[in-house]
Amino acid sequence: MERLLILLILFLLGTYHPFKAQTRKDSMKRKMNRQYKHKILGISESGKWAMVAKYYDLNRDTTMVVNSSVPNAPLFTITGMNQFKSFLKDEAIIAFGNKKAEYTSLKTLEKIIYDHVKHIYVLTATGQYAILNESDVLDVFNFSGQKLYTLDAIKNLPISDQHGKSFVYRKNREGYEIIDISGTAPKGIYNTQNVISHIEVSKSGNFVIVVETKNISFAENLVFIDIKNGMVSRPNINSQEKDAYLGYTEIGNGSAWLLNVNRKIFNNGIVDIWYGNDGNLNNKDRGYEVVSEYSYYDIEAEETVTLYSNTKNTILPTGNDRFLLLFNEGELQNYTSLAPDINLKVYDILTKKTAKLDTIKGATLAIPSTGNSILYRAMNNDWVLADLQMQKKTVIENSFLQEPTFTSDGKTIYFESNQGLFSYDIQKKILTNTGIGKYKLVRIVNKLRTNLAGSYLNINTSQVTATSPILVEVKDQDENTMTYVTLFKNKKKVVIPETPNKIRELYYTQQVDKVWYSSENYNSPTAIYFLDRKKSTSKLIVPPNKNDLSVRDLKLEIIHFQNSEGKKLNGLLYYPAKFDPLKKYPVIVRIYQVQNNLSNEYQVIGYDNPVGFDIRALVERGYFVYLPDIVFGKQGTGLSALDCINSSMNAILGRNYLDASKIGLIGHSHGGYETNFIATHSDRFAAYISGAGNSDIVRSYFSYNSNFHSPFYWQYENGQYEMPSSLSANKELYFKNNPIHYVNKVNAPILIWAGKKDENIKWDQTLEFYVGLKRNNKNVIALFYPNQGHALGLGTPERIDLYERVFDWWDYHLKGIKVPWIDLQIKKDAL
Repeated sequence: MERLLILLILFLLGTYHPFKAQTRKDSMKRKMNRQYKHKILGISESGKWAMVAKYYDLNRDTTMVVNSSVPNAPLFTITGMNQFKSFLKDEAIIAFGNKKAEYTSLKTLEKIIYDHVKHIYVLTATGQYAILNESDVLDVFNFSGQKLYTLDAIKNLPISDQHGKSFVYRKNREGYEIIDISGTAPKGIYNTQNVISHIEVSKSGNFVIVVETKNISFAENLVFIDIKNGMVSRPNINSQEKDAYLGYTEIGNGSAWLLNVNRKIFNNGIVDIWYGNDGNLNNKDRGYEVVSEYSYYDIEAEETVTLYSNTKNTILPTGNDRFLLLFNEGELQNYTSLAPDINLKVYDILTKKTAKLDTIKGATLAIPSTGNSILYRAMNNDWVLADLQMQKKTVIENSFLQEPTFTSDGKTIYFESNQGLFSYDIQKKILTNTGIGKYKLVRIVNKLRTNLAGSYLNINTSQVTATSPILVEVKDQDENTMTYVTLFKNKKKVVIPETPNKIRELYYTQQVDKVWYSSENYNSPTAIYFLDRKKSTSKLIVPPNKNDLSVRDLKLEIIHFQNSEGKKLNGLLYYPAKFDPLKKYPVIVRIYQVQNNLSNEYQVIGYDNPVGFDIRALVERGYFVYLPDIVFGKQGTGLSALDCINSSMNAILGRNYLDASKIGLIGHSHGGYETNFIATHSDRFAAYISGAGNSDIVRSYFSYNSNFHSPFYWQYENGQYEMPSSLSANKELYFKNNPIHYVNKVNAPILIWAGKKDENIKWDQTLEFYVGLKRNNKNVIALFYPNQGHALGLGTPERIDLYERVFDWWDYHLKGIKVPWIDLQIKKDAL
């Protein structure tokens, strides 16, 4: 009752305008329904056809099917069906959503509708498709939409070897059976009285892997079925306990297998003991540690040999089935970096001997699928190529080389870098600059990268096909331009010439002879282009959104400045819509780290922007928006951010149309920490918004982070904070960069927020800042969202609530528009 009375008084006084607030929201939603981005969802086998979706903020259920020969004329549109869409060769499209599937012929436009659909699956090699209904009945069709056969009691979605073979399993009267559904008729390949719990196709595509259990037992058994000849192999695995589980890794093309039985040792239910020398603290999060028994299975000899029992080591195969790699992930982990160094050992299957190879920095290890060599980063940052067969090491100097990728024939390694693309001839031991992207940042687009160990270990196999061109992205970070180039048989060819536009999606055929890509810029909505390499010029197929012509009139200026250490930086200054140089405008400054790469992004109004921040909506509501680069140096994270902010603001505030008394600062996550710190040290800003940021870096430094499953001090010493030293080595540095120590100096209203389920930056960091501000009688409002995490989720009511409150906050403090929920704090006599 009291609150309603306050609102009534404010309304009568003319300071509360509920109708204006609703009008603003309605206007934004109308614009959300007119502004969209095009997104390529896939192309057909030959590259003739593409699916292009319209991504509105509130609606993403419209997909156009377009022909590379017919610009600006979609063949037809798919509405809804958002769960799955796929081409059936160049013949048809199958789409699925809301328990319905829709088949459309690309030749006749004939449609077939299927109801009560649980899932659909496409057999890529043949163009066949399978529909699993809610009764677990599977119907298989050819690409013309003709039903081939029906199978009932299906227990899984089809699995595929990606070369034309697909399989399902089902329960029958005798037990379970596995069926090949690749042909025009089903073909049984395996029957068992055991219960099948899982099937998959091996990495090589040569075997179906079956995990099964006996009805009276919990122990799992493995079965390998040779896809070519149907031969069945059963390795002898030691009996398993209730909480044990199987692991299996194919070696080579399946001639041998590395098997492991993993046993869980649960933490003591009475007391949880944490040892100071424990390098596997992630076990504390999951509640148990794992010990394993590893075996080597020779499939031809049908022989299983136990290698290690009750070990905490991780064992990985190599491209040579004679050698295995061993390491203990936690042995050297002291958590000063997220990825630990590891002592890598080699096990020789023939001699049954283990020998240490080297200590690997940051667990950075590349294992090709074939050959005798592995590649790793040594502790001095050099790359080392180790030939396991010859027991020789070759040092590849130049620590700037990154992300090695092997060719499928095992002859060449390609390195990405910020100085161009390099190739290394393994036999000749020669490193060569390919000439692609010289002194620029390059990335191999069409590599196939597979992680081989834990998510925080840099152990992988990365490969490109030796018989196809390598597609390379070249980025000029200074100019924010992109170029795409192919390399094949030492010949370079430009695919997409250097462009200042942003290319979000890039789809291509296997030989990169047909390419579809999106192109956009700040003043240009997303358009879709097609390129036939034989004709060399790109063709506009889907033009930009004609409903957003006003974007052409928006202005963006690149601001150049330097920090106190002489580092050249940029800021993006977005001008308000219908800018009038004779007026004065408020400014919103958003900080994080380097942001100048956003200059060529087309902006649309919507909740799907960075949480609580919408450039397009702000400029259309009459704000300048400024995104300065932030880099860190010897002063420490907070003071460096303050230094960059001061330099960047000095670069723009001589302009009469910027109202220096109406500037707001906003940041989220790391930007939230920076905002907290700057708020305690600056008098430039009229208001602040800080989301999910640290306020007490000393407490954060010594905290345990459940998102990364580790102590958090690595983030300060070798992570995002880039602090020059540890806290113990320089306590004063950390104290000087700690916002909470200066909370009494905040001199402008601040809105702070956090999700209570945030495991990245604990929400009580925001609570602590609130308490400090409250104790010092500062104008603060804190928003806590009980059911959300670090970024409040996409499309959630919480994210929408924050979006609206952010506009309320800026309008209140920078435009003088009264908002009741803010008045309850800022207007002292409101209560």
